Amino acid sequence: MPSLKLTDSFCRGAKCPEGKAQEDYWDTQSPGLGLRVMASGKRTWCYRYRWQGQRRRLTLLPFGNAAPAHDGDGNLVPIEMTLSAARLKANELLAMRESGIDPAIQFKKAKEARSTKTTNTVAHALGRHLAVLEGRGRRAGYIGDIRTLFRVHVLPVIGDMPITDVRTSDVAPIFQKLRASGASATHNKILAVMPPVFKSAKAIDPITSQFDPMPGNEEPQAPSLEELALIWSALDSPNISVHPLTALAVRVAALTMKRSGEVASMLVSELNLKTRTWNIPAAKMKGNRPLTVPLSDFAVELITEALEHPLRPASEETPVCVFPNPRDPLKHIGQNAVGRAFRSAKRAAGLADHGATIHTVRHCAATTLGETGIPFHLLQALLSPAPRGSGVTSRYARYDLLAERRNALEKWASLVSQAIGRDGDQSNVVRLR
Repeated sequence: MPSLKLTDSFCRGAKCPEGKAQEDYWDTQSPGLGLRVMASGKRTWCYRYRWQGQRRRLTLLPFGNAAPAHDGDGNLVPIEMTLSAARLKANELLAMRESGIDPAIQFKKAKEARSTKTTNTVAHALGRHLAVLEGRGRRAGYIGDIRTLFRVHVLPVIGDMPITDVRTSDVAPIFQKLRASGASATHNKILAVMPPVFKSAKAIDPITSQFDPMPGNEEPQAPSLEELALIWSALDSPNISVHPLTALAVRVAALTMKRSGEVASMLVSELNLKTRTWNIPAAKMKGNRPLTVPLSDFAVELITEALEHPLRPASEETPVCVFPNPRDPLKHIGQNAVGRAFRSAKRAAGLADHGATIHTVRHCAATTLGETGIPFHLLQALLSPAPRGSGVTSRYARYDLLAERRNALEKWASLVSQAIGRDGDQSNVVRLR
């Protein structure tokens, strides 16, 4: 356990000796103050002393200069400690001992006080609200979206505050930052999902009457069929690093007109390639209703290629995912991976400034099929955003239009095949990887 006069530069570069799990460096300028360095690289301040003949040790804050955060009372408290701050803390603990107070007792009392205050923070209220949504059978993807929005944008600002103490001035920085960056969609989503969290905790809603939704692009920019063909072909471009299985997921999403998250999580057990159907369970669907998706011959061909692809990661267990994660064969690729692959192909196709996303391919398909004479009610059934019809119609008409949807998807697959040069002259075929 070396002792030396610690400096900021030494603390920043301090390392644990090879072969050891940890090493303590004790400061000669402030007796009792030490910097514990773990093999992982984590650096934490500690303080050792003797009390009534017994050696004791307190763990302080990690080394660093991160900005302070809110405590349970809404006050700003440090979450990391610089060398100078650690020395000041060591002097406080020394003064406490000299006045006849055991620092360990004070630390224990402070910890117990914090634990009683944090049971009704914004973070805890969010957890309880999400648990209620889960108990009501809300879709896992919807709950995950709320959790991500709060984790990224809300909790770093007010997560540790008691939810009953949060006021408009506390949440204003969240929305000001989103407005400044032009993130209208995220701004409006948080504006919509935050009030139920406060309502469930019986706290004052600090946003409903204070912040208005940001105007956004009401009409998503969808690619034309010709632009989709360019993006489809660019998935094979050597200038982008898209895994072949992810590229296949993008193409299957385009042909089935389903959401990227539904396609990314496709399981082998959900498929019946003999009847050319894909049975999506209710938990994966936005409307929380199971759906049988008819598969065109082209879609079956791509799914079969994914199942037999030579780059499919090997696993000791039977793979359950159609599009497995290359790093973990027992897990499926992420929805974001499909979106990133589409954006990479879009740039490679020379459409970097185009607003198309993998989701707006559904707009392209619906518009194109509508122009060919597919009726509106059938387009709605293909997109499956909500129960068919309304009122009495949805209650009595239980026919799922499977045959009609199959014919429409075969027509869409034929249009895509023609656009990419797959039909007719085979010399112009875009070869799948």
